[in-house]
Amino acid sequence: VCHPKNGKGRLAVLGSVQMFDDQWIGKEDNMKIMEVLFKWLLPSERFALNQIDADDPDLNDYHYVPDTEALADRLR
Repeated sequence: VCHPKNGKGRLAVLGSVQMFDDQWIGKEDNMKIMEVLFKWLLPSERFALNQIDADDPDLNDYHYVPDTEALADRLR
């Protein structure tokens, strides 16, 4: 939480901070997410989205990965 003196703080909520762990930082553009998040949280940094990306975001279809641990417990 960033709380400057003027009372206009910012809050970012993440599902898991492990996305910034050494094992995951290089995957799924997690480094870019971290950089954007930190720039947005710091009041001293100027923050502006790339207008092309903001107007037409490049969203990929999510590919679900099966729960291999659960599948391993149900061997035939």
